[in-house]
Formats: sequence, C-alpha cells, structure tokens
Amino acid sequence: TIAVDDPPIFDMKTQYSVDENRTLEIIAFAYDPEKNKVTYRINDTRFEQKDNIFTWKTDFEDAGVYFFTIIASDGKLESKIDIKATVNNVNRVPVFSGNIPDQIWDEDTNNDEIDLSDYFFDPDKGDKLTYGVRGGTNIRVRFDGSKVVLTPDANWHGVETVTFFAEDKKAEA
Repeated sequence: TIAVDDPPIFDMKTQYSVDENRTLEIIAFAYDPEKNKVTYRINDTRFEQKDNIFTWKTDFEDAGVYFFTIIASDGKLESKIDIKATVNNVNRVPVFSGNIPDQIWDEDTNNDEIDLSDYFFDPDKGDKLTYGVRGGTNIRVRFDGSKVVLTPDANWHGVETVTFFAEDKKAEA
C-alpha cells in the first residue's frame, strides 16, 4: 500500500465582525488526516499570535472590511483559508476641551462673538458638529454655525449662566 499525505483540513468560520477599539480574536482550527501536529500563521502583521489564536486590537480609525489568509501546516503540506473581518464604526462623543471664559459686557450691548469650535471637537473624522444652549432667562443666544453672540434683554444687568453643548447627530457633549 502507498500512504498518501493529505494537507490539514480547516474547520472554522471565515467571517468575523468587531467594533472599533475592541479586540478581534480568531481561533484557527484545522485537523490533519494523518494526525500530524498542525501549526498556523497569518499573512497580516496587525495580528498577534499565540498558538492557534490570532488577536488584533483595533483602534478608532480601523473601521472597514479586511481580507487576510490563515495558513495551516502539518510540517509537509499546507492549507489556506481566506478570512473576511469587518471592523464596525463606533461613534465617539464630541469632546468639550475646556472652560469658556466668563463673558462681561455693557448693558444693552452684545458680547464679543464666541467661536464654540475653539472649545468643542469631535474625535471622529468627518463628523460635523452642531451647537445648542441650555439656560439663559434674560439672555438671547444667536448662532451662526459655530459662532455665537449673546444679547441681554433691554435694560437688564446681572449674572446669568448658560450651558453650551455640541452634538454630532449621534451623541452630545
């Protein structure tokens, strides 16, 4: 009789999904018909390998679809399996980057314009911020994009607190 050596046979899923900033873990499994030890490697440097486990710690800029190949070897023959991984975009909340200085101006006049984009930013590239305000019984707030002007009621003077916020249609800061 003639013994025929067969390559390892994969028995694992081929499609994976993970959210940004999470770890994608792939457990490779292939068996060898001749019961030889199977070793593995992957053709993507983003992964760390421990035995048959491949891990990739994704970042917030990694959203997209990725294709790579896992190779199983019995020491003589190899098998390959193509893998598809989807890294899902995760919205990050806009960030308030510091205190807006107290605004002081004369009665019956407007304050100097405040540019809220100096105080808020969105860590997700391409997200457009819109702005709003809470509070302000005696002060009217006029927005022009990220720019804002405060106008007190006629003959009013005193102290008033308003709170500005920014949102990216998915979250608010």
